[in-house]
Amino acid sequence: MKNRIMLMGSVIALLILLVLCGCGAGVGESDKNANEDEGVYTSLSQVEDKRIGVSTGSIQEQQVEERFPHAKLFRFSSSPDALNALKGNKIDAFADSDILTRFMMGENPDLTYIDEPLSEGMKVSGIFPKTSEGSRLRDEYNAS
Repeated sequence: MKNRIMLMGSVIALLILLVLCGCGAGVGESDKNANEDEGVYTSLSQVEDKRIGVSTGSIQEQQVEERFPHAKLFRFSSSPDALNALKGNKIDAFADSDILTRFMMGENPDLTYIDEPLSEGMKVSGIFPKTSEGSRLRDEYNAS
């Protein structure tokens, strides 16, 4: 049962990543030396004044607003919309959850990300059904 709870915790704990498109320069070892003009960034400091996409009403929207006050923020109704804007060169990057980001990267080999957190610490929660089993799982989750 502990594994089940730990899995749920890892799914709920979202690591916010900034997704970048390696269009033109490609994604790989050579990107470490790429410059900003090629559209491949390796540090959050390089995107402080860039065009950054977020999903409207998301935690990422709040974190990007706080972390990048000089960036031009673009709001999208969904992550696929932000991905299309990135691929269409309408934005330079977008912020999303770790799980969704890794899925999109698997489906789009021209994507990469900056491996730096947007903010320190993020509160996470477990969601359980209103049943006796859910109450038991909630109590076990809270105790760990």
